Amino acid sequence: MPSGTDGFRVLRRERLVELPITVYDDALVIECSGDCSSLVIARLIAPTPANAAVGSWRIGELLRTGTLEGRGRRMGWNLPNEIRVPMRA
Repeated sequence: MPSGTDGFRVLRRERLVELPITVYDDALVIECSGDCSSLVIARLIAPTPANAAVGSWRIGELLRTGTLEGRGRRMGWNLPNEIRVPMRA
């Protein structure tokens, strides 16, 4: 990833490594493969180096693209109460 690109910088073995902004997307999708509540999302966001604002933004992007679907009233981080992987026909 070229320097200056949107993403995360993490320290690994005393080296700064750049990761793409989508690095946690697969983990979010896997966690939401069954019915998923915003509490599960909070559990996912907490241990990542990204803060809640970035994590909720990524979830919002996954909802917007149809990778995830949501329903119910908006809860914390302006995300729907239930989030899951859409059922495919």
